[in-house]
Amino acid sequence: MYTEKAAASYNDSPRTIKYQEDLAAYNTKVDSDAPGYTTNDVATKKELESNYNRLASDYAVVSSSATSTNEIIAIQNTKHNDSSVNAAYARQLAAYNNLPDKVKSAGELITTYNENTDQLSANIVTSISEDANNQAIAAIPDDLNTLKTEVATVMAANTETPVYIDSQKDENGVVYADLFGVKYVDQNGDGKTSMDEDILPSIETPSSLAEVTTMFYYLKRIADTSIDYTDQNGSTVKAMSATAYDASRSLMNGVALAFQNAGKGSEKELISTIETKLKTSLETSLKDIYSQAGITWEQDYFNYTFAEQLKSLAIDNYQAQTNQFIQTAKNLLTTYQAAMADSVWANNSNNALVETLTQLITDTQAKVDEGLKQFQLASASDDFLNLVYSGSAELPNSISAIWESMNGTIDMFGQSTSYMMNAVLPSLDPNLVKQDNGTVIFSNDFVQAHPLIFDAATALANSITQLANQFFNVTEDLQATIQPMVKISGYFDVSAPSVPQQVPSVELPTAPQQVVLKDIATQPQPRQITIIPVDLSGNPLENISSYEITAIPGVEIETPNTVNHYVPVNDKFTPTPGINYVAYKPINNTGHEGDGIQVKTQLGEGTSTTAEDIVIVPVDISGQPLYGHGPITIQGVPGYPIATPTIEKYTPLVATITPTYGVNEVTYVPINNAGHEGDGIQVKTQLGEGTSTTAEEIILVPVDISGQPLYGHGPITVQGVPGYPVTTPVIDGYTPLEATITPTYGENKVTYIPVNNSNVGEGIQVKTGVAEPTTPEVRVITIIPVDLSGNPLEFAPQFTIEAIPGVTINTPVVTGYTPQKTTFTPTPGVNKIVYIPINYAGNEGDGIQVKTAVSEAVYHEEKTADANEVPEKSQSTVIVEDGTSGETTSNQVTISTSK
Repeated sequence: MYTEKAAASYNDSPRTIKYQEDLAAYNTKVDSDAPGYTTNDVATKKELESNYNRLASDYAVVSSSATSTNEIIAIQNTKHNDSSVNAAYARQLAAYNNLPDKVKSAGELITTYNENTDQLSANIVTSISEDANNQAIAAIPDDLNTLKTEVATVMAANTETPVYIDSQKDENGVVYADLFGVKYVDQNGDGKTSMDEDILPSIETPSSLAEVTTMFYYLKRIADTSIDYTDQNGSTVKAMSATAYDASRSLMNGVALAFQNAGKGSEKELISTIETKLKTSLETSLKDIYSQAGITWEQDYFNYTFAEQLKSLAIDNYQAQTNQFIQTAKNLLTTYQAAMADSVWANNSNNALVETLTQLITDTQAKVDEGLKQFQLASASDDFLNLVYSGSAELPNSISAIWESMNGTIDMFGQSTSYMMNAVLPSLDPNLVKQDNGTVIFSNDFVQAHPLIFDAATALANSITQLANQFFNVTEDLQATIQPMVKISGYFDVSAPSVPQQVPSVELPTAPQQVVLKDIATQPQPRQITIIPVDLSGNPLENISSYEITAIPGVEIETPNTVNHYVPVNDKFTPTPGINYVAYKPINNTGHEGDGIQVKTQLGEGTSTTAEDIVIVPVDISGQPLYGHGPITIQGVPGYPIATPTIEKYTPLVATITPTYGVNEVTYVPINNAGHEGDGIQVKTQLGEGTSTTAEEIILVPVDISGQPLYGHGPITVQGVPGYPVTTPVIDGYTPLEATITPTYGENKVTYIPVNNSNVGEGIQVKTGVAEPTTPEVRVITIIPVDLSGNPLEFAPQFTIEAIPGVTINTPVVTGYTPQKTTFTPTPGVNKIVYIPINYAGNEGDGIQVKTAVSEAVYHEEKTADANEVPEKSQSTVIVEDGTSGETTSNQVTISTSK
């Protein structure tokens, strides 16, 4: 038995069960997010790692518990093979067989009993309620007769204004109303439930305190409130009963007091009956089941537990009922406060209703708080319920005393309300109708002008009867309250001893498996890439918005062909992490397909496609101007292909070019030059200067894909010939993007990417994976402002700032211009930044500086980009034609430039 309990203790323990549930949930999550316990997503790895660590900790505890349990099982299994164990089992079995049968079945009997106490408690409550109500009604004959007589008198006179109660239909379509917990059915078949015709005739002789409350409520509604009334036009209006005044006088002259006395007297009898019947019923039921089970009945223990449970029940009732009393008063106070907004109510109330009610609530709460403390300290007894309701000299704050105080004060408000409804309001309604029988009918206009007064009157009648119903309702649910008192607690199972046998070991828990991060050195991560479509001149396409794609920075992809009416100039491109300007050219646009320049005729502005001077600057592959060959001017239309001009002893790299506005750099390579045709580097011997093609020192600057110098890795010097491929040097921890490079004269930037770094392929160096990281330093950065064509701005000289190369900063401001981008990432050398004019010559945003006439008398004041960076100034004069008012004048404009 002990061995089996040890196994069950482990298998059924909350810790074991929770571990198994958590492990199953973890494995399900892994199957979904990291199949095979591997992932290449760092965030997923981090999330699952947290779950794994918690599970691993729980596994250590559960595994240790399982091992200890198996050690106990092994020891006990060894003992079970001992002959003494079998002898002990035989003795236990004999003793069990000698027990009476009812003792053997006691546990099962008690269990069955406890499972069926709902019906037992329901039967007890039904018996108690019937007896208690009968005793309560029988205890108040005189007061009840007074109430019955007055109700009968008022009903006989109230022929025009029956009091209707909100009705509903049951599942069989029967119309009924629920009033103070009692169901009343529509008796005359008119589809409504009225107190005069359907309810009161059925309770000529009340059988419960709920019915007594209903009779009192009827008198309050007649005396102090307006009644819904159907006039001769079929409209529902408000009316005062013909017997309202008489009913009000009757309530003041004794009926209200009779109802209060009836309430106190009947409640005392109700409580006494509940206490007596409850203890008797419980004792009888419990003795019977104890006898059936062969359990000894302990009378003293029953008396003690009954008194304690009764005290608990009584205190719960005290809190519940007094809270209901106070909440009813608070609800009435809210209605009265609202009514004070009506001057008729405020000026004609006989007493300070709001102030009086507010003080009543405060005083009552203080009494309840004190009473609760006193009852909690009082000793438990069989009559504790009666003590809480009736009180004593030492315990004055009973439920009855608190109800009597609140009921008396609130009931007195009826005098003001009755006077208001029967005297004040009728005198103020010019369209009031008074019938011959005395019924007073208010006009709709008057009722709608004073709704708060009519609501306040009804609220008072409802409140005074709610207080009574709450007082009479000893408990909201007596059956649920006594349920714990009916049940039997304790362990009564007497079972046969178990045959000694081998108990299997418990199953050891499964350890969680850790998720590992795949080697993503060759698996760069996709990210959102921003693309801005531009024309061949680099101008953003009008009416075409930027868009985003998902791609891997540094990995070549197909150029998206998603711009309506345009096709990409290049079939493929390699995106960077930031903004990517991608060139597009129009399709079948005004007959100029493929011109690469946006034709604005469709956009309402229009441009000319006539031939003009095209400036071509010959350069070598390194972008250096060819020695002895200056700019060439030819005729052509920007955006339309033309044949590349020939230069003696050189071959152009492309047979045709598509020129743009401004300067067009065209690459040429030498022909039959020292046996190195096509190397793209001009050999100067043919130009009279002479150079050697022997090896010399080549300077390489390691950078990442963003062009930022690698931290901790300065320039590298290798031997090579400019224009001839060399093997790219290896840097520890990095892989060069190209296996070979063709160096040029000067510095050569070489791109490297990290090896075995989770962010490989992003082109941004992750410093944790770089040997000997260094702290970036602030340097002097040179900035050259240029226009969209790349030409330096004439009136904005270069300047310097202090910044950290490779760290993005806000683009500096140049007076009279707006930077094309709000931020930029400086490099250690010269940085060209594009600026566009502001309100300049009517060409705002065109990005091309206008160097001649300035319209509309726009004066350029002396300006510099940075006073600290401009060493000298010289002045030039520009004549500006001002055509205002049809006259021509000359204005001299002084422009500051740097030498």
